[in-house]
Amino acid sequence: MRVLIVDSGKSWRGGQGQAFLLSQGLRERGHGVTVVAPESSPLSQKMVSIGIPVRPINQSSELDLLSGVRLARLSKEIEPDIVHAHTSRSLAVARLAQLLGLKGKLVVTRHLTRRPMNYFKYHRGVSRFIAVSNAVQSSLESAGIPEGSIDVVRNGVRLQRPQSHNAVPRTGLKGPVSLVAIGALTPEKNYPTLIEAAKLAQIEGANVRWTVLGEGRERARLSRLIKKTSVPVELRGHVPDVSPYLAEASALVHTATAEALGSGILEALAMGVPVVATRVGGIPEVITPEVGTLVDPTDASQIWRETSAWITDPPGRDAVRETGPKVAARFDVDLMIEGTLRSYDKALNDYKSLR
Repeated sequence: MRVLIVDSGKSWRGGQGQAFLLSQGLRERGHGVTVVAPESSPLSQKMVSIGIPVRPINQSSELDLLSGVRLARLSKEIEPDIVHAHTSRSLAVARLAQLLGLKGKLVVTRHLTRRPMNYFKYHRGVSRFIAVSNAVQSSLESAGIPEGSIDVVRNGVRLQRPQSHNAVPRTGLKGPVSLVAIGALTPEKNYPTLIEAAKLAQIEGANVRWTVLGEGRERARLSRLIKKTSVPVELRGHVPDVSPYLAEASALVHTATAEALGSGILEALAMGVPVVATRVGGIPEVITPEVGTLVDPTDASQIWRETSAWITDPPGRDAVRETGPKVAARFDVDLMIEGTLRSYDKALNDYKSLR
């Protein structure tokens, strides 16, 4: 099977991580993979580093006709069986390319719980929709997309994780205790509430350092807020491997106000790290009391209270070291790849895909 992966994202987020894992897995299974991505993007660079061919696309907007022309021409050259769009903007350029003769069945993965509003993009031309959680499936159905056209294929995580040189988190609130957050610096990740929780910890005298792994347009604003409140929160930026940080962490703290599933949450569980995460989107489909706690995204006091409860509970954290990887095994990357291949087969066989 020949697959054309289209991802217009210029930064590295959970969706780009899944596109990378999928492309790698498809190639390992003998399928032909070509990736279309912005030339200077982290995804493009990582694909090149492992030998997967990349064609550049620098889409200026959803109505970038030139990008649509280039994608249509590329599809005629490669003749893919499947064109798989991984972002909303990627879907827009693929739909434009369809009007210009795009070859291959169009499949789109939806990584957002927000209800899609653009009728042109979502109600014509797509053979299969892949939702990364039940919450995403519900949002697609609320937009009028038939249930029979949607496959739930949850994000995948690699279970074999490298170990840090210091894999034993410190205990108690006298610390120093390491807490980690993983996610792009964007409004929906709700980092001001995390900073507020860090301030409450500081007021209580807890010796805690908070490290945020991710990059994004909110960096300047968050940096000013951290400086203003004088809290021990470090914006570390994008890192290629989060496992050394998780290995030293007493908990992952995830404060998002919207989340399809949460790749960072899966990374933490794979390493046996407790998770304090907000009760939004697909997160409740992952977190159980055995591995973490669900909290209100608007309540910094509750977020800190539940986080400190894990910090001061070494036996509870020890239990998560055993239970977390078992929960993460339900999201093994191989399950994601096999589920995606089943969706491709349905698209190729027009299984309930004509609308």
